[in-house]
Amino acid sequence: MIAQQQQQHFYKHLANFCLTSPPIMTTETLYTEVGERLLDKGRTIDAGVLAKLSEHALAKPLLASLRFPEPLSVPAIKVQMQRAVSRSPNLELLLRATQRYGTALDCYNRLSLPPLVLNALSLLARQLPEHYAHPLEVSVACVCLGLSAKLEMADLELLAIIGLCHDFGNLFIDPALLDSKRKLSWAEWRQMYEHPCIAVSLLQGIPSYHPSVTLPILQHHERLDGSGYPNGLKGAQVGQNGRIVALAELITGLSQKESNEYLEMVLKSSRAQFDPLLLDTVINLLAALSSKDHAEEFLSVDKTRHMAEKIQEIYSAWQALPPSIGDVSELAPLAVKMHKIPKSLANVGMDLGNMDALLAMIKPDTAADQKKITRMMRDLNHKKIARVMREILFQFAQILHDVNRHRAVYQSIEPKALSTAFGRWVALVDRCLAELA
Repeated sequence: MIAQQQQQHFYKHLANFCLTSPPIMTTETLYTEVGERLLDKGRTIDAGVLAKLSEHALAKPLLASLRFPEPLSVPAIKVQMQRAVSRSPNLELLLRATQRYGTALDCYNRLSLPPLVLNALSLLARQLPEHYAHPLEVSVACVCLGLSAKLEMADLELLAIIGLCHDFGNLFIDPALLDSKRKLSWAEWRQMYEHPCIAVSLLQGIPSYHPSVTLPILQHHERLDGSGYPNGLKGAQVGQNGRIVALAELITGLSQKESNEYLEMVLKSSRAQFDPLLLDTVINLLAALSSKDHAEEFLSVDKTRHMAEKIQEIYSAWQALPPSIGDVSELAPLAVKMHKIPKSLANVGMDLGNMDALLAMIKPDTAADQKKITRMMRDLNHKKIARVMREILFQFAQILHDVNRHRAVYQSIEPKALSTAFGRWVALVDRCLAELA
């Protein structure tokens, strides 16, 4: 059931759509869930009608009973999907790695989407255009992962639909919360965590979609280690297609400016949360692709030095926290992650206790020294060092995400002085990551 407040956000999107487009018409008579007749077939939808409808719980989702002017079609979605791929290096990498671009496209030629889905995509494209490309990208990534897992065409078509529909719940979320630059409060995060359940409520009335489409959508933010939402499922509780769409979201959500090698590194560091067989398949495909490509350029010395400085700043601030921080049960998983960081750096010859020496060594004094410094960094396996530092920064980002998800728990840590000190450290991590973005 979609809450009344969530329905209001949807009705506002629909009202704004009506103001800037030809009329939307009903395709059937609308009834309340108790059988009261509300609106006849063929009626025009306007602000007044929407105000009336918003006061009632309808027998079926409104999007299933409307005819949009110039609605999206499957061929149009396919064209837009191809454009999304052309703008996404990560998707292009996946398609190149699977070497089945034609099969992926053929999957979309065979799709038949019901009016509710086409109407929801039309509304997303018009009212939330910055969020419309995302389901297209996730859909393609799902198909690519299905291809890498050697699934049949019928399964690929199902994954394409799941990817297109997985974020329909965003139509019922306050648009302000969808701004990626906004820092959300704990209460706002709780609203965001409801979007998989909302999408399921919207789609479960389509017989062929429930549970084959709705269950993976419900699970697309679950993680194998139990750290996901909305139900905190673990291991085998997360189905195959739920695992595929979760990994597809990870891949499409990564910065499109990063390299093939960085994508591999992030996948390798995510084994606890995502399907290990899927991860290994994708990693092996990307590794095979890398061997055919030209060698990647090194990060600049300045960029490497800047990352090292921020890692040192974050870790030093962690060590400066009161020793009793290690006795707080809520912080135990975080403390384990922080404990692993010096070991990761030591594996590539870096010592957190002597980072100043490394930073001084890689910092060129003059422009004339640049070539000499570059050779020195290559001797120190610059690329490997930079990769490990990127992985550590990714772990910091994961820690920050976990803290934001469970902010109420961390704010309740006693004594209050300890909670305040930890809050300052979290703010430092946030600032350092923002400076490196």
